[in-house]
Amino acid sequence: MYAGKKQLSLSAINGIDGKPYDIQAVLLAENDACCVYVDSKVRFSPAVAERIAQEYKNRIALNIIGAFGGYYPEDRLVILLMDIVDGYSGQGDTYIAGYFSMKDVFPKRLIGNSNEMPMLYIDINPGSPNRSDFYPTIAHELQHLINFSSRLEKKNPDFAGINTQPELDALIESVQQDDWVDEGLSSAAEYIYNKAAGNNSAGKGHIQAKIDYYNQADDNFAGNESNIAAGNNFFTWGEDDKFVYDDYITVYLFFQWLRIHAENGADIYRSIAESEYADYRAVTDAARRHIPGFFGDTELADEQAWELLLETWLAANYINAPEKEAPGGFFGYNGEFTLRPAVLTPAMLAPLVSDGKTISLYPGEGVYSYLGGGTFGYPPASPANIRYAGLDTAGSLSRITQGSPGAGKALLTFNANPQAGAGGETGALTGKEIPPAEKTAPGRVTGMPAEPRPIDIRPPVRF
Repeated sequence: MYAGKKQLSLSAINGIDGKPYDIQAVLLAENDACCVYVDSKVRFSPAVAERIAQEYKNRIALNIIGAFGGYYPEDRLVILLMDIVDGYSGQGDTYIAGYFSMKDVFPKRLIGNSNEMPMLYIDINPGSPNRSDFYPTIAHELQHLINFSSRLEKKNPDFAGINTQPELDALIESVQQDDWVDEGLSSAAEYIYNKAAGNNSAGKGHIQAKIDYYNQADDNFAGNESNIAAGNNFFTWGEDDKFVYDDYITVYLFFQWLRIHAENGADIYRSIAESEYADYRAVTDAARRHIPGFFGDTELADEQAWELLLETWLAANYINAPEKEAPGGFFGYNGEFTLRPAVLTPAMLAPLVSDGKTISLYPGEGVYSYLGGGTFGYPPASPANIRYAGLDTAGSLSRITQGSPGAGKALLTFNANPQAGAGGETGALTGKEIPPAEKTAPGRVTGMPAEPRPIDIRPPVRF
């Protein structure tokens, strides 16, 4: 099939069980930025591989390396096109669209199945250069490579003193940013590429399918495909593999909110990536430096700063303030898109709780329930990390404390605990149904096709 083409034996990862296996790969295209290989068992057009190589050089590398910095070692990137083993069975399933394996950054003396080269693994079934998410996936995985390898290079570039598995594990743990931070930056890389490529009608670069997915969260909740309506989001990444696509959706929105409100736009991403911190403090520290006026004149501790960021972002999803400069401008996306979060009702919650008035939330999770302009008082004996606020679509938020009730169209209930690994805590809801006349709102999406949903492999599988 590929007579006369250069071949190379490469080690890949089974996306189901995490075990390594060998692939005989064929070189189909190359330039001074990358080499594009394909699994020799797969028929693939050399002309299409050449287009991939050119797109990587001329647009992906130029913009993503420009935004996040370079990767190490500074060799040409190897892009391996393959049918990633992921159990994909049909439309509407998640599939592994691509991955970066940190093993390839290390020498074989430390990791026996390392390919010892900077490389990405990109799916071509159902992934395809004809799909709108194909090139954003390469951008997404390139950020993972940059993030890990550049932080590793600063920490221990020659692996001095690393000889045992515990020493290697400790090095990786000291380098790797929390999953949600790293994935947020990679979602930002998708946006940066898309905007550079002019890949939407408004020229703003947004991944419209992700916005649309969020806006039909209540329908997906009813169909048991998404748990966003019940609060599932990025902060406790992958706590339920069944709903992991929710994490990709919500982290995309949060990192867009950060960029929109940052003084120099996407510069905030590099500050997060290069932060000394691996957890939420990478974001709060960057927000202090890049979002003028957000924290006012008050010196907030990291935990308080995170709580304010989380509360404001959750409020923005409901309020949709049209302009940054308007009153309540932080409570929106500056008109770049409109969100329609699911508002929980007793009917929606009936399969989960008996009265529709409580819900368990992991750290970072938040939900909305219908308040209809009424007031809501702080519930007695509320858990330590549960917070409440009344939201109004006119652009206001009234924080609810033990001594002060709040009012609004909706009640926001969220878990402000900054420790992502902590357990859930029970928050209160209004227990009210939404009047039929108010069930339709701007941004609602119906009748979306059941497209394959791209994800990637997270540690420890990717290792």
